[in-house]
Amino acid sequence: MRITGYRALTTRQDWGRSVGDSNGVFPTGVLDIALLLVDTDEGITGVGMGSHVELAKVFAAAPASSCRFVSGNGDSDEPERVH
Repeated sequence: MRITGYRALTTRQDWGRSVGDSNGVFPTGVLDIALLLVDTDEGITGVGMGSHVELAKVFAAAPASSCRFVSGNGDSDEPERVH
């Protein structure tokens, strides 16, 4: 299975009330949520939440190789075995 591409999406979550914590307060209760969809050559799409900052640089640095590797991209098509 190889990573073939990604899509960066943004959605909004409306809590319907003021929300916040030590990282910040959102009086309107409306937050922008960054989503990342990672596509594979086997038709599987992974979904994650997180920043889109410098996303293109991360994917440019990781050539299309097996996404099953645990500690990074290796030199072969064989996944690293974890026991």
